[in-house]
Amino acid sequence: MAAAAVRGANARKAGGLIGLVKDAFQPHHQQHQAGVVDKRAVEKCWKLMDKVVRLCQNPKVGLKNSPPYILDLLPDTYQHLRVILSRYEGKMEVLGENEYFRVFMENLLKKTKQSVSLFKEGKEKMYEETSQPR
Repeated sequence: MAAAAVRGANARKAGGLIGLVKDAFQPHHQQHQAGVVDKRAVEKCWKLMDKVVRLCQNPKVGLKNSPPYILDLLPDTYQHLRVILSRYEGKMEVLGENEYFRVFMENLLKKTKQSVSLFKEGKEKMYEETSQPR
């Protein structure tokens, strides 16, 4: 009798067998809606990328040239963004509707901001190879 009560309680918690089956076949997240992508957003991203490159080029940081090397990745990414913008010149709304590009830009902005804030918060510790902020 107690086992049946526990099973009944568990079924209600989980929504029963039908609830479990429905959950298995429905997406668990909504479609990603990133911010607006326009020329101003791309230029802001370029500015942040330049700042990260300047911070990483400081000889005190002493970055090792091992893949993935940020001082190689950011200039390449910058050039690819320039090519993309040149192809969509006058059609930024089309580019802004591209979910892949919106997610890419959102992630790139987030990571560049995060990198800049690490340098701000870490200050002198960023120059120590084994420090936590680095």
